[in-house]
Parts: sequence; C-alpha cells; structure tokens
Amino acid sequence: MTGFSDAFKAALTEADIKTHNAKTDETETTKARVWLLSATEVGFDADGTEGTFLPLFDDFRMKVAAPTPEAVETASWTPGDFNTTAGWYWWLRSPYASYSHVVRHVVAAGTESYISAYRGLYGLRPALLLKSDISVSETPDERGVYIIE
Repeated sequence: MTGFSDAFKAALTEADIKTHNAKTDETETTKARVWLLSATEVGFDADGTEGTFLPLFDDFRMKVAAPTPEAVETASWTPGDFNTTAGWYWWLRSPYASYSHVVRHVVAAGTESYISAYRGLYGLRPALLLKSDISVSETPDERGVYIIE
C-alpha cells in the first residue's frame, strides 16, 4: 500500500477473503483491504471455495491485463513482449493443490495456468472495496487515473 495516497487508503474498506489452504484442504477466511483475486472470482473455478464469481469476467477479454506505463518504465527485466499494449501474466491467490509452492495465475492470453510462487516476473491485479460515500473525479487525469476527491 506504499504507493497509495492517504485519501485512497482512507477510502478502502475491509472485506472477508476466503482462500483455500492446499496443505490442510480447508478454506480460511482473513480480513484484508487489498487482496489478489481468486480462480473462483475470475471464473476458472465454479465451486465457490474462494469467493463468488465477479460478473466483470463474463467478458473473457477482461482476463487479459496489460502492464501500466510505470511498470514498463521501471521493470528491471524486460522481455521483448513486455509493453502497455499486450497482455501480461498476473497472479491469483489460489493455490495449485498438488504442490504447496505452486500458485495459479492468468497468462497473457487470459487463460489459467500455474507456476512456482517464487517467480518474480508476473504482475499484480489487486482487488479492493472502496467506501460508498466517496467522491471520484468524473474524468481521468492525463495518466488515465480517476482521482478520489
């Protein structure tokens, strides 16, 4: 949350987040103000173990996420296809049940896969809830960002 403004942090609200523990085969609930999406929430699992499907992902194209200009500019490692106009890999919070060190993620084309959690070249697509009484700018600024007023 280091990069968030004080106004943005104040607008965040806490939520109960369900995560499957692959080691115990149980679902754990934690409280968070910012979290990674689950395989259930983006539509890869229909069992409801890790939350509820988010209708935003009815459109398959919403699973494809490109890096921000800041991510591309500051990346220490940049493969040739790492740019703001192409999809990139992003982490889910869902484990891959067969191995405790493996986590599921979304690949550049918007489909699901899994890989060792220590891999540092994937992006984050955090989820959060904002308080309902905040005021947000009607149009984005020059960077395409909507501002909490």
